[in-house]
Amino acid sequence: MASITTTCPHCKTNNCQFQMVSEPYRSDNGNYGGIGGFVAQAAFKCGSCSQLIIGVMEVTSAMGFENFKVLSQSDINFTNFRDPGKTIRLLAQFPPIQKGTCPSHCPENVERAFNEAEKALRAGAHSLAAAGFRKSIERAISPFLPEGSKARMLGPKLGELEKSNLLPEAMLEWIRIVKDDGNFAMHDEDRDFETAEEVEPTRLFTHTLLQYLFTLPDELKAAREKIEARK
Repeated sequence: MASITTTCPHCKTNNCQFQMVSEPYRSDNGNYGGIGGFVAQAAFKCGSCSQLIIGVMEVTSAMGFENFKVLSQSDINFTNFRDPGKTIRLLAQFPPIQKGTCPSHCPENVERAFNEAEKALRAGAHSLAAAGFRKSIERAISPFLPEGSKARMLGPKLGELEKSNLLPEAMLEWIRIVKDDGNFAMHDEDRDFETAEEVEPTRLFTHTLLQYLFTLPDELKAAREKIEARK
C-alpha cells in the first residue's frame, strides 16, 4: 500500500512514515481545480506508535480517481509525488499537527526549548518536559545578565538576576522552584514526574515569564509607536 511522510500528532515523531490502511475515497465534488484533478482521503497508520490519521491528498492531474486507487496499492509515497502527468501532494491531515504555543517575540533558542518542552509534555514525557521548561528559563534570562554570567548554570544565573532587581521576588521564587524541579527531573534516581498535572504549574510560570520578558516589552513598543504616529 502507499504511504505518506509527516509528523505524527499523537507521538510527535518527525518525518514519520504512515502506511495507508484503508481504500482511498474521493472527497471533492466534481472537477477539482478545473484540470481534471480531485481530492482524496484515506486512513494511515503511524510507523512509530501505530495510531491513525486521515491524510487528505490533492491530485492535480488527469489520471482519474480509479487509476489513483490502483496506484495507491503500490509501494509509493504520496507526500509530494511527481511523475509525468501525475502530481500528488499531502494537502492536510487530521488530527492536525499541534504547533507550539511559545509567547511571541522570544529569541529563537528560547522558543525552540519551550516548544520542545511542550511537545514532551503532550507526549507524556513529563520529566523531560520539566527539564525543558528549566532550559527555556535558563536561556530566557541570559540576555539580561552581565556578560560573564551567561555561560554559567541556572543557579549562579539566578544569583546575578537577584542583584539586578529586574524581576519581583515572586518570580524569582518561581525560578528557584523550576530550577529544583529540573534538578529533580534530571538527577533523582528513584522517582520521575508521573503526570502532566505535576508539570503544569512550571509550564504556566515559564509561559508567564516569557511574556513578561519578551512579549509585553515588544507589544508596548509597538503601541507607543502607534500613538506617536497619530500625533
